[in-house]
Amino acid sequence: MYKIGLNRALMIANRMFEKLIYDISLSEGNSMTLLETASTLARKVPKNAKVKDVILVTNLKNAYDYIFEKIKEKNFHFDKDTFCMVNRLVASADNFDNLGGFRKHNIKIVGAKHLGIDVPNLEISFFETLNKYYNDKRNGIKIVDLFLDLCKNQYFGDGNKRTSQLIMCGLLVSEGYAPFSINFKEFRYLKALVDFYDDENKKDFILKKLLNEQKEVTKFYLDKNELEIFREKEIEKLHWRNWSKKNLKKFWVSSLDIRLLN
Repeated sequence: MYKIGLNRALMIANRMFEKLIYDISLSEGNSMTLLETASTLARKVPKNAKVKDVILVTNLKNAYDYIFEKIKEKNFHFDKDTFCMVNRLVASADNFDNLGGFRKHNIKIVGAKHLGIDVPNLEISFFETLNKYYNDKRNGIKIVDLFLDLCKNQYFGDGNKRTSQLIMCGLLVSEGYAPFSINFKEFRYLKALVDFYDDENKKDFILKKLLNEQKEVTKFYLDKNELEIFREKEIEKLHWRNWSKKNLKKFWVSSLDIRLLN
């Protein structure tokens, strides 16, 4: 992933604010247009707006403001308290299962066989996920990977994707990467996510999709010189992958020849 620095990442997040909230809200059934959503965020609610849509968008804004205020104070970290606070803010109108904490009951995910982590194992699962995240050496990639784990494990009674997307955006920005958002009402993303829920082996497929979305956002905001550097790095990575595959194949062939001779 291409690092742009905290200030640039904050600038991009500010420019994308309405789009970020809009995309995340669409996943939860927001029937307003982007312009109507932007107007609501500016506290100018359209006359024909549904109350549930206004509450949804307002709650997302409150959670976004909470996260980015912490980022500006250089005090945004991923831990249980932050995770639960963001869920409390985004899902105050629809999470009736221990709002502000992990759920107390099992859940059903529409379209998936997967049922999330069993209630007795939620705490230990979260701290295993937390430990995995902080020990992962893949820089920005680990943040998107974390998002997928949080979604799949379903720690809350409701608002899991909303909470996890905002956490992901916050962590990306705080680490100097461009944020991005996904509308999971789009079939290509929803299917990839549900397939991953039911089969861990499908994780790489959706991870690559999300990383590509983040890359496209980054490219959009780069100037001409930065874009040239970005493309050079992409070419270098491609050459390295091809070289690695080629030499790995040679290694296995050589190893096989040695075993046959022995």
